[in-house]
Amino acid sequence: MRNFLTKILGPRCRRVESASNVEQASELLDHIHFDIVILDNIMPGTTGLEWLRQQRKRGFFADTILITAFADFEIAITALRAGVTDFVLKPFRSNQILNAVARCFDRQELRRENYLLRHELSSDRLCAHGRLLGRSPEISSIRETPERIAPLPTSVLFTGASGTGKELVARTLHGMSDRAEHLFVPVNCAAISPKQLPMSCLAISRMTLLRAIASRMGCCFMPVAALCFWMKLLSCR
Repeated sequence: MRNFLTKILGPRCRRVESASNVEQASELLDHIHFDIVILDNIMPGTTGLEWLRQQRKRGFFADTILITAFADFEIAITALRAGVTDFVLKPFRSNQILNAVARCFDRQELRRENYLLRHELSSDRLCAHGRLLGRSPEISSIRETPERIAPLPTSVLFTGASGTGKELVARTLHGMSDRAEHLFVPVNCAAISPKQLPMSCLAISRMTLLRAIASRMGCCFMPVAALCFWMKLLSCR
């Protein structure tokens, strides 16, 4: 069954790992972050639900799909309390697994968008949602620049003193680009210490730290279509 799952998920997922027992699975979780874990309830030495409960106590927070041959009410309640996201009953077809994985990814994307929107609404910079107003030659030149570079898939550097409207221009550029329907993610580097920058923005750290911040996803741990605006990069030197 592990070979079957690897075969159907490998071409569709960035990385797929398999474990033959709970010891191997625990070791993988200690070194690698997984978005989704597919778990068989019948495992050597213990049940999948018991292993999942132990991992939840340690801070494991990825979505879990449980494979089981028994669809009784008691197992369903126990699985939900243990934190199972979705069920697949044996015997199953490849499309059932793929649909369950797709549902998990949809849930994760909604959670990430919700997290970013809450962060944005709680920000003190809500006034930056305005437009570039003015008719002076300087403002007209600034307004034309985003129009020229909006179609390009390239990084852009905004320079200027604090408070001159760099984020406002970045939001204007985002609104003109082909990513306008996706998220705008402002990251204030001055508020993040250099040692915490990888963990806060890329969600990369040792497993103990990763589990400790399970409820605080990194700013770049978001859909790839989002646009990130890095403020005060020089403060991270």
